[in-house]
Amino acid sequence: MKLYHYARLENLEEIKNGSWKSGGTPGIAASARLGKEGKKARKLGVGFAFFQPLPDDWFKNPEFSCPWSWLVGRALLEIEHDNENNPAYVVDRAHTLRFQVMSKNLSADEFRQRQREAENAYAESRIDAEYYLEHSDELKYVLPEVIFHDSIPLERINILEYQPMIKEYLDVAKPSPARESYLRDLQSIPELRDWYRQYKLNKDGDEATREGGLSKV
Repeated sequence: MKLYHYARLENLEEIKNGSWKSGGTPGIAASARLGKEGKKARKLGVGFAFFQPLPDDWFKNPEFSCPWSWLVGRALLEIEHDNENNPAYVVDRAHTLRFQVMSKNLSADEFRQRQREAENAYAESRIDAEYYLEHSDELKYVLPEVIFHDSIPLERINILEYQPMIKEYLDVAKPSPARESYLRDLQSIPELRDWYRQYKLNKDGDEATREGGLSKV
């Protein structure tokens, strides 16, 4: 089963070398939680992934305008997932995003109660990934997200040449110290240097083409 995971650039070193999150073993750690307040949501460690690099449910969602914004700037990794020994599941993140949308005017007590309810509903939506793939039309999850409960070993992970969310960041980020820091991090990653070099060539070529077209007007 192929899965796709988005990692912060600063976390790639941890994935390569291991960290406390993965018990010192190189790979993608399953150390996150589905929530902070919900008892069921904070019970098990998880890692997150998708079935496709740019799933339509997230990038063309009719209910949420931009649920993928937190992925901007992250590196796309492909996982050759061992589903037999590390079963994958699917949850519906819409439960927690709906809470975030409607929580602005709640009192502190109402906020915590609704947060617990949303996070527990998110956790309770967990179903087997293979079952989900067979019945996705019937299940109608709004923002399906793959989770796994054991770390993914490094030998099953590949940094792809296709990097849509890095490109998204570079296309929209204006010159700033933060952008310069991001570029330094990007160019320090051997697997992404060639990608960035090609991005620069394409960008420079596009700008030269536009300037050439303007000069002829």
